[in-house]
Formats: sequence, structure tokens, C-alpha cells
Amino acid sequence: MARMMKITAIGTAAALLVALLVLGGCPNQLMESLEKMVSEATTTPHLTLKCLNTSTVIQDDDTYYCSTLLDVPKLLDFELSNSGDRDLIVELIEIVPGSGDVGDFSLAAGALPLAVTPGSTNTFEITFEPATIGSKQVEVRIVHNAPEGGGELSFLLEGSAASTDATLSNLQVSEGTLTPTFSSGILAYTVDVLHTVQSIRVTPTAYSADATITVEGTAVASGSTSAQIDLNYGGNDIEVDVTAGGGGGTLGYTIHVTRDDPPSNDATLNNLQVTDVSLNQTFAPGTTEYTGSVPFETTSIDVTAYTNHSEATLKINNNSVNSGEPYSFALSKVGTNTCTILVTAEDKETTKTYRIIVTRRAQAILSELEITALYLEDRSEKVVLDPSFVPTTYAYYCRVNAATESLKVRPTAAGSDNISITVNWNTDSGPISSGAVFLCENADKGHNDLSIDVSAGTGDTKDTRTYTIEVFVPLLNLAVTGQTQMHRKGDDGDLECGINWVNMSADRFQIKTVGKTKLIDDTFTGLEWVPDTFSRRSWNDAVDSGFSAVIEGLDDWRLPNVNELESLLNYSQASYTWLESEGFTDLVGAAYWSSTEYHGDSSYAYYINLSSGTLDSTVKTQLAYVLLVRDMDN
Repeated sequence: MARMMKITAIGTAAALLVALLVLGGCPNQLMESLEKMVSEATTTPHLTLKCLNTSTVIQDDDTYYCSTLLDVPKLLDFELSNSGDRDLIVELIEIVPGSGDVGDFSLAAGALPLAVTPGSTNTFEITFEPATIGSKQVEVRIVHNAPEGGGELSFLLEGSAASTDATLSNLQVSEGTLTPTFSSGILAYTVDVLHTVQSIRVTPTAYSADATITVEGTAVASGSTSAQIDLNYGGNDIEVDVTAGGGGGTLGYTIHVTRDDPPSNDATLNNLQVTDVSLNQTFAPGTTEYTGSVPFETTSIDVTAYTNHSEATLKINNNSVNSGEPYSFALSKVGTNTCTILVTAEDKETTKTYRIIVTRRAQAILSELEITALYLEDRSEKVVLDPSFVPTTYAYYCRVNAATESLKVRPTAAGSDNISITVNWNTDSGPISSGAVFLCENADKGHNDLSIDVSAGTGDTKDTRTYTIEVFVPLLNLAVTGQTQMHRKGDDGDLECGINWVNMSADRFQIKTVGKTKLIDDTFTGLEWVPDTFSRRSWNDAVDSGFSAVIEGLDDWRLPNVNELESLLNYSQASYTWLESEGFTDLVGAAYWSSTEYHGDSSYAYYINLSSGTLDSTVKTQLAYVLLVRDMDN
């Protein structure tokens, strides 16, 4: 109808023009009006519609396509241009209601009607803002006064909404369980399956409907299950790739499937350890029997076995034990004790047996060790060992009397199983019976080595122990002072250092008569004394009196040196009264000369006061008492 109206208007203008030519003589005012009508009837506007975004010219009934991403508005600028010689009047620009997805498009055209002068342009905007993904379409209509399209230009505007979301909303596997629990933001998962599971299927579901999914490179529809994926023993990585429909990229999910290995038939050990015994064989997985021996005192050992395969199981002497867990094996008897280790493979069928054969040797120890020191005139003294004797202590020290000549050794064995005892002193004794006495003669001054070899058992059970005793014979005895009262910790009365002479008053000094003269033998020092005191005299006279004395035919008397004289002191009481109780006579609680000069001045010599026990020096011209001494005859 509109186009018919445009044709009628043109015909009227032509008729008016003819009339104007006929009526050339009309008044001027009427003439001007007619000329204007003719002029307007012979000029037209020309409409051109262009999308400025793509420089595409849109014709009537065209379909114009644009694309965008979901939730990202797309603004389209359209240009109206007038290439005619008359104003282009645009009466209406609209998105035709009900023509499609009108909610996803919006139009901004400014005030209408709109006049576009010849040679000029005007613009309007359409915004594409889809609410959901997929293809969208509306009709756009422009009503105008140009001849194009009969005064109306209509075109279809299409858009494609695509999502940038490349995440999964769910991921499932046909075997096992995803770890951790599925979450769209977690891209890596593990699945453990039994060795019997040969394949697995994956079901991925995308958040966005236009996303594409591949599983191991093969396309899988969202929510559908993939083809079977074969599994190797051990680790298998399955890649699930999701690509966003709107160019948002690809997101990769990884499922690491561990297929358990088939049951192992490995029933070997990779290590075997035992305590308190050295095995005669170096461990090797293929060596199944081991031997060793232990002393009698070892009553148990710890056995620790390690399986080569983690799923293999252990039984030691029929007791279930974990790999690497110590097992206490009792050595209940002298002789052979067998520990059996049974290894069962993971397949529950394959087994291997290892054996540890431990020989517990017999008990070659002493239950008692008695040593007696023999010295002058058939005197004897029980030797005190340091430390005190204990059957399982094998090294000792002892100090005996300076006059000791020999030792009596009495070793007693603890057992009775083929016991053999040998005492070694200079040369060995040869075997002696348990509890028998062996005489160790000719003890030397200083250190003497005494050892006792003890053997018990036979064959593999035979055991030999050696006890060593270091026997020290001093050149000179040093006795305890006799003081027993302790006044403070660490003093003489507390420690009582020296040889503790047994019953000193009865045993030390031995009185004997030579001719008509009484002499006293000191068995502690090996000195022989004249018990009578000689009168006071100078030091030189005292020395001379010793060398010149002949008593009962004995002419080797001398004045004692300071150490010999000091050996007579008893600090528990006045020495002269104590000595008189031991057989000395006419002693005086005063100074007695020694033969030792004072080192700082040869005009002085040492003396000892037998009352106070003091040692001092004085000039040799001073007078002091005298005792004479000689070495005892052997």
C-alpha cells in the first residue's frame, strides 16, 4: 500500500507540471507554489544501512550475523546514510516484538522521526547480551521515506552465544573410587583397583552444554560413558580434556589409575639379622641354612627377618611375625637350637624355609677361685683379689706379702661336663681336677702372670675361658699404720692404706734364740732385729757399733736406714710400748739413730722418735739410742 502511495505522488507532480506549462500566465505566488511542488516531486532520498563493526551493507530482507561470548555484551553500531538529494526521514527503528529472542537484544536509536540530510549520516546501536548459550535471532525494522524497499527496510539479526566455561560438573569411573572426592576445581585424581580389573570407563559431565570433551583423545558427549580403557599393571594416566565452546580454552583433568600387580610368588628374604651371634654364612636370599655358636650365658637371641616382597608373610617357629619385627628365640639347651623361618608368598601357595642353627656351648667357668700366698717360715695368707671373684669376671689383680715365695691355687669349676683345668705359671700345669691345689713356685719380685684355662663340653659345645691374675710381689712391704679411727673422710683411719697384716701382733714378729741370745725376725719386712736397745751415742759411734758388732757369730749387723727404722712405727699408739709387747726390750720413748744422712747437710742425720713417731734430723754429734738390724737368713 505504501509503495502504491509513492507511485501516485509522482504522477500528481507530473500532472501539475503540465498544468503549469499550460497556465503560463498564472499569478506569481501561485506559480512559485506550483514550482516547489514540482521540484519536490522530482527529487528523492536514498537510504544505505551499514554495520560499522564489519563495514557490511545490509539490504532489505538480509540476514546479518554477529557472534559473542556468554555474559560479555556485544555492541553493534549501525549507520544510516542519505545519498539522495532530499532529506531522508526515518520514522521508526525497532526490534520487532515477538520476532525471536528479543530479550537478548536491546536497541538505542535516539529521538524519532529522524531527518538525515543529503550526504550526511546518523547512527543507532543494538546490544547483543545473551542470557543463555546458543543461536539467537530477532527482526529489525526501519520505516523511512526513501524508495528503497518501498519505504521499509527489514533484516534478520542473528548472534551465537558461546560459554568460556571448560570445567566439569561431575566425573565418574566405573571401577574404584576417585581420590580426592570430585570437585570441578581439582584437576588430578587417583584410583586404586585390584589386579583383576583389566579396563575402566570414564563418565565426564561438563558444566557448559556447548563444551566438548575428549577422553584419551576420543570425543565423548557430556554425561556419556567413554569406551573401555585398557589398564596395565601399575600406573595408568587417563587424560580428560574439556574445551569451552566460546574460545575459553581447554582444561585437562588427569586420573592416575593404579592397577595392583598380580599376586607375587616371591617367598625369599632380602635380609636376615641376629643378635649376640656371628653366623658362619654371609646372608644371601638363596642360602637357606645358617649356623653359629654362642657361650653358655647367652640364653636367647633376637632374629629379624625381612621379606623381599611387601605382601609376603612370615612365621618364625610357627609364630606369625611382621617383616622387620624382632623375634626372641630362646636357646633352651646346651647344644643345637634350631630357629625355623617360613616365608609364604603373596600368592599363598609358594613358600620357602630358612633355618638358623645355633649351638649353645657348655659352661666353662669357675665357681670358686682360692689363692693362698706362702712366705717365710711356712707362713701363709689368703690372697684378696681385685675385683672380688665373680665367675664371669676374667681379669684380676692382687698384691701379696713381700716375703711371698709361692702361691697355692685352688680352682673349682661350675659344671661337670667334660671339665678340664690348666694353671699357667711360667709353664702350664697340665690338666688338673676341679677343686685340686696347684703350687705356683718361685714368685718373682714385681709382676707375675698367672692364668687359668677352663674347658667344658665336647665337639661343637666345647667352650674355653681364661682367667688372668696379675700377682704383684713388692720389694718391701708397706703396712697399714694401725690407725682405724676416722676423723674426716679420706684420712688414714678412713682409708687404712697398705697391706692389712692378718693378726699382726701374733704373726709378724717371730722371736727366736740363737745360742744364748734372743733375736726377733720381722716376717713382714724380712729384717732381723736385736731386741735390746744400745745406749745413747753420737751418730758416728752408732754406725761404728753396728759394723763392729758380732752377736752369736753373726757379724753383718748394721745401723738401720731411715726406712727400715720407720717400718717399726705404729701410729695407733706409742711405737716403743707396742714393740715391747712384740718382744723388744728396754725401749725408750725417745730418739733412735738411722744410718741415713740428711740430704741438705752431711753433718746432720735422720732419727725417729719411738714415742711420737716423728721423723727429723739433727747434728751427728747429738746423742741418740741405737737398734741394730740385719737381713733375715733364708
